[in-house]
Amino acid sequence: MRRLFRPCLLAVTVCVEACASGASSATPSNRVFADDQTIVRSSVDTRGREAYIDLPLDRVWTAALAAYRELGFDLTVVDSKSHQIGVVNAVRTRVLADQPLTRFFDCGGSFSGPRAASDRLLVTASTVMSTDEKGRTVVRTSVAATSTSSSGGGAHDSLPCATTGSLEARINNLLTTRAVQQ
Repeated sequence: MRRLFRPCLLAVTVCVEACASGASSATPSNRVFADDQTIVRSSVDTRGREAYIDLPLDRVWTAALAAYRELGFDLTVVDSKSHQIGVVNAVRTRVLADQPLTRFFDCGGSFSGPRAASDRLLVTASTVMSTDEKGRTVVRTSVAATSTSSSGGGAHDSLPCATTGSLEARINNLLTTRAVQQ
């Protein structure tokens, strides 16, 4: 009986490992960091949010500029040739566009609560626009953030944050609304 069990266990192990390694690369990767005081979940999502708008690219471009400014961002990337706009390492604490940062980012937590509620975040957001084969404007918005502890020091002073997808959706919705209103 014991001899039969080992080959079955080996077959199950190989099958599980093969299935696990065949996971789609489009799925965000997750990492967990932990020490005595902090637990952080980090997810890297390079896909961003995509929207299709039945309006000309130039009109959507102008609306995107207005949308970022309305959210309180000072644009650091404005490339009209590649139709890319965004911000790099915009410093935010506690709120972004009159909303708590915890609505947009999960930076893990400590005994004092969510890190996004108390830490300083460096926010990077990018929107790229193009035209598809149907003549629609395709808008892809990606967001990333890094949390830096306000208290300073410690092994986990600077950590990546996971996006909730809410900021990407808000940017896309706002620029769509502005484009329609023009």
